[in-house]
Amino acid sequence: MAALPRFTCVGSVDDPVYHRAASLLNGVVKALSAQQAAGESKDAEEEKEGSALELTALLEPEWEVYLVQAQQELGGAAFAHETSPLVTMDGAYVGGFAEAKALVKDRFPDLVLPAPKSDKELEDAAKKALLAKMQNSGNVFCYMDFKVGDSKSKRVLLELFNSVCPKTCENFAAICAGSGKLKYKGSLIHRVVP
Repeated sequence: MAALPRFTCVGSVDDPVYHRAASLLNGVVKALSAQQAAGESKDAEEEKEGSALELTALLEPEWEVYLVQAQQELGGAAFAHETSPLVTMDGAYVGGFAEAKALVKDRFPDLVLPAPKSDKELEDAAKKALLAKMQNSGNVFCYMDFKVGDSKSKRVLLELFNSVCPKTCENFAAICAGSGKLKYKGSLIHRVVP
């Protein structure tokens, strides 16, 4: 019996497209496992499912670091990859969601997959996953809205590591919230150092 292909899907936890790709690949692995499961125990099927798909949802800074590392490791077409998610099959670069979907259609044309989730379901899943990741981190989060010229403002989420410097985090969060005399609202940013 042929081994199941090994998929990895890594992306930004708050990206609905990552969740769309994860859902697609989860459906593929389950359908392939079901095809191979004839005559095998349920434990063997579950073991195959767990080993055939690796999903990794990252916060945006973690995603950016991962992307650079993956581009260097995978090389070739992966160097041009810029958006979440990044999908591989058996260690080889596939691309994003569109490329993964095309690969599934090409390699497994007769595979019966569950109906895709709606955009609303995927957006909700992304929000829930982000909240769960934030709650599980044990850190405090705050945000700032940045606006350049007449463009729409962009919200930046900041993770504060209270266990490292609690007083600094407390002060920073208070200034972000605008409580007290000090506040960032209306401040000009002249330089950003990554």
